[in-house]
Amino acid sequence: MKVKIIFIFLFSTVICSGQTDKVAIQFNDTTSLELVKADFERTNKKIDYLDEQFVVGIDDSILFGTDGELPSSILKEAILKVGNKIYYLDVQNMYNPWFKGINEHFFNFKREGNRFHLTGLFSDGAGTYAAEWLIIGTSSIRTLITDDEENLIEIQKAQ
Repeated sequence: MKVKIIFIFLFSTVICSGQTDKVAIQFNDTTSLELVKADFERTNKKIDYLDEQFVVGIDDSILFGTDGELPSSILKEAILKVGNKIYYLDVQNMYNPWFKGINEHFFNFKREGNRFHLTGLFSDGAGTYAAEWLIIGTSSIRTLITDDEENLIEIQKAQ
């Protein structure tokens, strides 16, 4: 069952034709998210291999978004706009965020009092992962990044 849900997710993320390096998700009249990806540049990077063949880290940090191969792209920016406030979200270690497009239904923005929560699922067809950010006042922090299958299913259900 789990494999079937992940399989459906992977094939439902491609919603537009052609490669795009920038996507915008509009949550409501005053809230939007802009995601920008760029090509992964291997130059001057320290690549960590498991069993001399599976890439597990870059520059001493675990990477998300691959199934053991070198990434082709990196999530360069995630910019959340809430009213007139702009938040530059932490995107470290986030690779191969999408292939041809991104399914806006796999992103969720919630306001809880003076706090905002943003959750998103990312995938280019392999190496699916999720991230969550907490925003309070003028500050933000990524509170979760995971590729754990159980967490991915729970996050997808909550979307």
